[in-house]
Amino acid sequence: MDDMKGPADSADKAQVRTVQSIERGFAIIDLIARADHALTLAEISKAIGLHTSTTFHLLRTLCVIGPVKQDADKKYRIGPYIYGLAASAATEANLVADAMPHLEWLANETGETTHIAVMANDMAVILARHEGKATVRLSERVGAQRPAYCTAIGKTLLAQLSDKDIEAYLARNKLTSVTDSTITSPERLLADLKEARRVGAAYDDREFNGELRCIAAPVRNYSGKVIAALGLSGPLWRVSLQQLPELTQKVIVAANRLSAELGFSEGKAKA
Repeated sequence: MDDMKGPADSADKAQVRTVQSIERGFAIIDLIARADHALTLAEISKAIGLHTSTTFHLLRTLCVIGPVKQDADKKYRIGPYIYGLAASAATEANLVADAMPHLEWLANETGETTHIAVMANDMAVILARHEGKATVRLSERVGAQRPAYCTAIGKTLLAQLSDKDIEAYLARNKLTSVTDSTITSPERLLADLKEARRVGAAYDDREFNGELRCIAAPVRNYSGKVIAALGLSGPLWRVSLQQLPELTQKVIVAANRLSAELGFSEGKAKA
């Protein structure tokens, strides 16, 4: 949704003096990283708009430092150095820091409490939250563990597993009732997970708390792997069935923006 402005969209982009060679180097890295195949010197030079000799010297420097590597056929692709950096940065502390502006934006847009969670020991663990501005607020403790099968954040994370891993999860975990609306049938849960994959969001309709409805969407890292679920929770009269489509879109927008900040592009999505 182009009209949904996020935290980065409103940043002051006043003119800043930059070092041209660094700017060009990052442009080359970005171009190569987003390409779906290795690129030739001519392709890079044309796309960047630089003379081939200038592009060659920049590429040679990038290859020496490590962000770019040259194949035996003289084509260029992203080097292992970049993946090492990305893996080193993928800590929970960094994820929380990156997520907070998006949680705040979503909370301000919807008025509801927002949160981000990861999977640990078959439970959805809340890493961070941002309280909404609505009059009735929720107390959701950071570090709280929630059953994956009956929460939107948990279903989002389960939906990204392989069918084999989901079967193993079901073998380890009994689907017991938490509320009258909790799904206790493996077949119904599998149908929910299939639908979550299709629409890009998962729901908890009074399944963990009889007075709440929740929505969550996947957060992906640079490689396309789902590493977290970002969502919101609110009372039934505010997160109504009528409001669900609009709120779902906003949750997806927030999750997608965080994913993009982590280096994900749509072409890297895993089936």
